[in-house]
Amino acid sequence: MKPIQIIIFFCFLLCLFSSSTSAIEKTKTAQILSTGSDLIESILVYSQSMGQYRTSYTYNEDGNYLTSLSEIDMGGNWMATERETYTHEGNTSIMITEFFEGDWVKSSRTTDEMDENGNLLISTQEKWSGTEWTLYSRQTMSWDENGNVTMNMSERWQGNAWVGSMRFTFEYDAEGERAGYLFERWANNDWENVEKITDNYEDQKHIILVERWTDGQWVETQLETLILDDDDNWLEYLYQVWEDGQWVNQAIEYYTYDENGYMLEYIYKEWQYGSWQDSFKEVYTNDEDGKMLTYENFSWNEEQWEPSETYMYFQDAREREYVFIGYKLEVAFVGASPVAENRKSDDLYIGCYPNPANVKTEIEYNIGKSGNVSIDLINSAGRVEKSILSNQKTTAGLHSLNLPTDDLVPGAYFISIRNGSEKAIKKLMVIR
Repeated sequence: MKPIQIIIFFCFLLCLFSSSTSAIEKTKTAQILSTGSDLIESILVYSQSMGQYRTSYTYNEDGNYLTSLSEIDMGGNWMATERETYTHEGNTSIMITEFFEGDWVKSSRTTDEMDENGNLLISTQEKWSGTEWTLYSRQTMSWDENGNVTMNMSERWQGNAWVGSMRFTFEYDAEGERAGYLFERWANNDWENVEKITDNYEDQKHIILVERWTDGQWVETQLETLILDDDDNWLEYLYQVWEDGQWVNQAIEYYTYDENGYMLEYIYKEWQYGSWQDSFKEVYTNDEDGKMLTYENFSWNEEQWEPSETYMYFQDAREREYVFIGYKLEVAFVGASPVAENRKSDDLYIGCYPNPANVKTEIEYNIGKSGNVSIDLINSAGRVEKSILSNQKTTAGLHSLNLPTDDLVPGAYFISIRNGSEKAIKKLMVIR
């Protein structure tokens, strides 16, 4: 078994395009099934307006991406629409994006160069002209010894040279806290001021002053005030703008946490008619480890809170964000496929290698207690493609077997294992 940790991550997304929140069917929610692992194997999305679509990922032994495949459900058959292929050599990674138009057609290529700490230094984007790769844009970043970004610059390829587009320059205080940044835009063959941020810290407050470059001078435009608790969690966020010689309230946010510091509620209010008016709120529940279990969004309507669809965000252990349109997320943490050395002996587990597979794959499975075990290969339509084991008496412990895949149609499959009431599942990609 190769030391690759892979999980299954299903997202069922509800998109209800309605002008009234009262039309929302409260029994329908967006659902995520996740182990909380840092490797997402697949995302399955359901949209009332768009049907089902999914994206599947594979990784190398270091946990770096190898492939990404996007598909859409066409009447029970999955049709490929887009794929990304990654290669890694030293501190350089290359991603090629292709779209399926009867055949795979190249679209773009991104080359990322990192330093020894994994910080991005240069990201170069190219487009496929039909015969060759042509330069398109470039992002350049620099970092200090504490791992803080000090400069982020974007450029575009014009003619035969790189031409500036935007540049952010950051400063930090002695404690490593951001002291401010300068935003500039390239114009008239030079960098021109656009906006600057100044950060000030007072006890449990973080005050952010925003200024815009206007008529050759800096003009105060916005003031943001954060109130933090002892753990630096946000408790209150006040947003004001400068009007007629004074700061005028615009919006305020309140954050509530449980005794372990996990988010429970977020409320957003707007300043209207001389007082704060409720606008929308988010309500969370978490397990004892702080993993999100539910996430609901409500808007204030006629003196009451009602479910309201909006953009909702879920962040995995790698701090990558997934965006959904809906009004509720339900998260369930299910059985993982952990590294073999860390797996408990009483876990029901199934894995396979290689994955993706071409001619065959080796299935490894662990049985926590002796029982009658069944293993099935399920196709993307949910039907049993092969019965690998059928109610076979199996002793507790680690087992393995070979599964030929050369007779399978390329695509996504699921290996399902059952031992009594216990069940686990592993996704398998078959390629040619």
